[in-house]
Amino acid sequence: MTNRYARIWLTPIVAAVSAACASTPPVNYALPPGLSASFSPSALQLSERYARTFCSVLAEPALASQGWERCDSYVQMAAQQPDAAPPPAIPTQWTLLLIGGFGAECFVPTIEAFSDAAEHLDRVHQVKSHRVPVTAFGSSEENAALILKFIKTLPPTGKYIVVAHSKGAADVMVALATYPTELTQIKAIITVAGAVGGSWIVDDFRELNDKVVKTMGPLPCQPAVDRRAAGNGIDSMRREIRQKFLAANEPTAPAYSISAVATEAQMSSALKPLWRRLRPYGLEQDSHIVERESIVPWGHFLARALGDHWAVAMPVHGNPKVKPDTLKLVDRNRYPRVALIEAAVRIVTARLPAD
Repeated sequence: MTNRYARIWLTPIVAAVSAACASTPPVNYALPPGLSASFSPSALQLSERYARTFCSVLAEPALASQGWERCDSYVQMAAQQPDAAPPPAIPTQWTLLLIGGFGAECFVPTIEAFSDAAEHLDRVHQVKSHRVPVTAFGSSEENAALILKFIKTLPPTGKYIVVAHSKGAADVMVALATYPTELTQIKAIITVAGAVGGSWIVDDFRELNDKVVKTMGPLPCQPAVDRRAAGNGIDSMRREIRQKFLAANEPTAPAYSISAVATEAQMSSALKPLWRRLRPYGLEQDSHIVERESIVPWGHFLARALGDHWAVAMPVHGNPKVKPDTLKLVDRNRYPRVALIEAAVRIVTARLPAD
């Protein structure tokens, strides 16, 4: 999104949400000291391995020189995991497919979900990636068809791992359920702050959501289609819709989830009103998604990332294409996304068949 469109989209939404949140009753309780209570100790063994991997990746020379804090500042862990030996090479036969969330296409090419991690993995580890172009505000069904269309342009012998943010998680899950025989090249999905089980924000702000969709206007990322007929991305994130989907579908590829949790103080200014609105439903949230609904129920839990909904996926801080006025709204975005995604890729590729 150009900075002009960033102001057009973000400024009125932040103002409207702030007004709607003015009367939200306060809810206060401490974040639990451990990881998600939804998992037994045995089910958390993979997340413990992820924590060790994340720490070792963050200690790599290419990242250590960037002045990051202790690794437990960015990923929840019972205690800071000791740095392991330098991790082995990542198998290069895998290609990553990157899918952004609701509205993410409007930021392209200024901001692209996971682009900093993708550039690092390509330059340092020779792991290639592609950004999958989907609609900014289309339904998950519409984007599922676009995911299939994009896969058909790639080499048929390729082996792909999807890394999906926010609504992109719902999009790829719908794609795999709708086109199981056509998408066998997708061997695993990694969801990051995914709208897996829907969003209370969407349910709670239904009138505002409908208004946003109807009044968005002719943005370059918004195709001129009748959203009432084609469906829209907001409806696709309704909890009722996503929960019905989860109940009706079986897994078609291994899924690995990274949730995002942050306090209000850790939020970018633009997201604080949404965090306060979501607070009655859980403090384990990132301003958009409550943690328990960001985890694929039949999949594997990798980590709780300690950052807001945008910080874990959208490279705004340090991006030379982003102007200072945008940074005033997205002001808590410095997060080691490179290590977050590289550690996930290492865990997943080590668990997938080599052939």
